[in-house]
Amino acid sequence: MQPLDTGDVLTRITRYNLMRHGKSLYIDIHELIEGTLAGRFLAVPNLVMILAASEYQGLGDTADEALQDCLTKIQGLAVEQIFPSQPTT
Repeated sequence: MQPLDTGDVLTRITRYNLMRHGKSLYIDIHELIEGTLAGRFLAVPNLVMILAASEYQGLGDTADEALQDCLTKIQGLAVEQIFPSQPTT
């Protein structure tokens, strides 16, 4: 289909913004175009350059299913719990 290198993954992204307790995070819904992902749709919470761990990512056969799965996994969690600060060295 697309001229990609071996192992590349191409997705189309729809972005949502979730505001929680005065803080904001994005949830990007990746629709698989070519390559291999865990599912056809993958919802990934992020802070632009920081991705949430896979335990908070949602999967589904549709964008709505992936978003619902993700929102269920992060329900009740503060942004700091989804994106814990990295230890300083």
